[in-house]
Amino acid sequence: MLQVIFVTLLSFFVLPGSLIADAASQAAGIGGDMAATQNLGSVPTAFLVIISTIFACSVYALRKQSVHERENYLLAYTNRLTNLPNFGWFEYEIPSIIRKYSLEREAGKLFIVKMKSQRLESLKSTYDRDSIVKGIVELTKKLREENSWIRELSISSEMSQLYLLCCLPDGMTHEEAGMKIVSDGDAMHVGSYSFRMKYSAGIAKVPSNGDFDIVDLMNAADTARVAATDKKETVGIYNEEIRKKKLLQKSIENLAPKALANGEFKVWLQPKYDILRQQTVGAEALVRWQSPELGFLMPVSFIGLFEKNGFIIELDYYMLEQAFKIQQERLAAGMRVVPISVNQSGLHSSESGYLQRMRTIADKYGLPKGSIDLEITETVFVDFETKESRESTVRAVDELRNMGFTVSMDDFCTGYSSIAMLQNLSVDVMKIDRAMLVAAEESERGRRLLREVIRMGKSMDMQVLCEGIEKREHEALLIENGCTYGQGFYFKKPAPAEEFFRILDSFGGTR
Repeated sequence: MLQVIFVTLLSFFVLPGSLIADAASQAAGIGGDMAATQNLGSVPTAFLVIISTIFACSVYALRKQSVHERENYLLAYTNRLTNLPNFGWFEYEIPSIIRKYSLEREAGKLFIVKMKSQRLESLKSTYDRDSIVKGIVELTKKLREENSWIRELSISSEMSQLYLLCCLPDGMTHEEAGMKIVSDGDAMHVGSYSFRMKYSAGIAKVPSNGDFDIVDLMNAADTARVAATDKKETVGIYNEEIRKKKLLQKSIENLAPKALANGEFKVWLQPKYDILRQQTVGAEALVRWQSPELGFLMPVSFIGLFEKNGFIIELDYYMLEQAFKIQQERLAAGMRVVPISVNQSGLHSSESGYLQRMRTIADKYGLPKGSIDLEITETVFVDFETKESRESTVRAVDELRNMGFTVSMDDFCTGYSSIAMLQNLSVDVMKIDRAMLVAAEESERGRRLLREVIRMGKSMDMQVLCEGIEKREHEALLIENGCTYGQGFYFKKPAPAEEFFRILDSFGGTR
């Protein structure tokens, strides 16, 4: 539109001379010299009015377009609640801003910080939005006032995360700078109250020369933050070790579906045993990954990642079917069978069709009741205090037991809902976490607690088993307090299923 206006405007500047000459000639022919002179004088005035009008319209259109573009820019790159720049702005503008700080960049002083608050969501559920927004704006203002080396700041749409561009102050390390930012943002005021804010933070250094990708830097800072959180640290700095770990995780994610299809996940079994008789009475199925590309991987390398991306659901079903096949084959061969327990991720609690799929597997193999034990943890019952969640969980556990599964409560006494679970769920086995055994070693109070938990489990007709037994003293402590079933390295470490059954068949599963 503006181009048309400008072309039209230009044509009026170029053509008037010829138009005026034509008008003058016509006027001279019709009315003589005097008329021509009069008409010649009137033509430029008319054109000046037209030109002025077009020019004014052009200026007005330019201003309207500028205002419109400004409004779109603010809409796209501003957090509408705080009026602070958003992450889109950070990604779009920071590259050019970094180029302005060329000397600082060459000196290796520029770095990106990703911060995430751990408490904001709980505050949102309690306090009004306006008070929280005001508190956040004041907090970000304080951060910049107390740290002049924070060059730019942006905020996420839900306001719980920040990206910052910083210039390292003299005499301070990157970790110290990150800790200072976290410390300065420790308190946030909401109305008349002050709250301590807990953060995790990650730092990615801007390369001192060459090209860089701002999205890669932002992702690197967040990766460092997650790595720090995993290690229960406050600030993490992106480095080669973290980069390699990230690449490994990416490879694990990409290779997992193929590995499942090709049977690369292997069943290892760790005995559950009778402490008094020193004899195997069951086993827990533990996964190991024999990858052609990555080598032999322990669960710590991939289980946490699969929990995050949801692949753990399919791996659980795979391990469950492998356990069913093992039991079916041994029964068909007339060999001794001991219950095998299989872990169930907390993600199953919200999985659509979980019970139907479990019933299909159980019906497919038709094993005797109690051949397969499902180990569930308190992480399945994060919302166990709500009536709806409680009723749903009780129904699920009851249905699983009706299908022929036994159910174990794993990691007992590591969460807040243990007693509530005992009150409502009909579980068959209480599996006491190793932390209680360690606590009982260290104090009389810990021993009393262990003793009462064992007594309580037995009084509710549950088999009580303690995991993490690593020495003779642990066995003696458990026997002394009434627990006669255990699991741990002191008896036997996990082994491939073939080796487990070789020992079970040859020596009856004794030590």
